[in-house]
Amino acid sequence: MGNQLHTFMYYGQLCAINYTNIAFYMKNQVLGFLIYGSKYNTTIGKHRHHV
Repeated sequence: MGNQLHTFMYYGQLCAINYTNIAFYMKNQVLGFLIYGSKYNTTIGKHRHHV
């Protein structure tokens, strides 16, 4: 029983680590997209200003 609990806790930790990594990755993707989007928007804004 103790071994089963240990295995369960081990898999629980793995899942927690995976979810943390996924959340971190998604946050980075969103941040990267926002940064890229703002750069893209300012580029469009500059072009509009020239016209």
